[in-house]
Amino acid sequence: MTLRRFAAIGMAASCVAAAGSAQAAGLDGGRLLSDFTVIATENFNGAVETEGNMFVGGNFTATGPYNVNPDALGDVTVGSRSGAFFVGGDLTGSARLARGAAVIGGAVTGTLDMSNNPDKDVPGIVSTGVGTGVGGVEVDAVRAALESLSADLGALGDTLGSAAHLSDQNDLRFTAVDGGGGFAVINVGASWLANGTFKGFYDALNAPEYDLTVVVNVDGGGGAVSIGANPSAPGQYTNVVFNFINTAQITLNSAFNYTVLAPLSDIIQTGAGGKDGATVGKTITGGAELRPYSNVYNFTGDLSFATADVPLPPSAAILAGALFGLGLLRRRSA
Repeated sequence: MTLRRFAAIGMAASCVAAAGSAQAAGLDGGRLLSDFTVIATENFNGAVETEGNMFVGGNFTATGPYNVNPDALGDVTVGSRSGAFFVGGDLTGSARLARGAAVIGGAVTGTLDMSNNPDKDVPGIVSTGVGTGVGGVEVDAVRAALESLSADLGALGDTLGSAAHLSDQNDLRFTAVDGGGGFAVINVGASWLANGTFKGFYDALNAPEYDLTVVVNVDGGGGAVSIGANPSAPGQYTNVVFNFINTAQITLNSAFNYTVLAPLSDIIQTGAGGKDGATVGKTITGGAELRPYSNVYNFTGDLSFATADVPLPPSAAILAGALFGLGLLRRRSA
């Protein structure tokens, strides 16, 4: 076999291997918001509970007995692993997983109680229902998907007719109007979030808007944002995502019951009744309950519009290149 043939086959093999890696990286950030109640791309420190599924890219530290998934949301598949509780690093302290499988990339140096978990003897996972020291926890891919989603949303301008009404602190509200693509976008600063009464989202006729996917891009000006505005909305806005850009830290001082997408921010939750909807941060300190809406679902909006075109998946492009190289070599050898 010639050196050229060896080189071509080696290149093809490398391309195929890279294709597998690229496939794992091809995660949908919008789907992650729907699947997980909490995602910390780095470390998580908590004292109460996350009532749905969790993904922690770094270390998970429980400062008190910490409950995970008592609402019994189904397992989520991320790459080659499925579970309700993913930890890329080590688990320290005392945690209790009520339902689903645990996938722990590092070690459990504290305790992970699954004694009342009906899924503790899941086939393919060790008899305790916990996979520890396992590979395949897609930390980098999850981080990249969420950071990309946040950047794509943050680049969008206001949709025609949508507006923020923030002059009266006792009546903070948004008008959300479909810009023609099935969604609304509103860009605002962060100072209004500090206090007042937040009354939610309304359509052009001033009726509560529950069905439209709404993106609120909040620019933190490079610093810290404090959220103390008390929600006083007529219902649950499960299709709304607050996307924090240019924000180093977010402190949740109130029950801010909206999905928060902040993959580059440190989030500190001080309590005040907990929070509904998905919560995504770089690091998260959970001081109260983090919950799915109605104990069932996280974010329900459609964010497929965030990327305008649909390119060839990287894995397909790499594999196609490898096959083309092999075909070219075959023609030269003929």
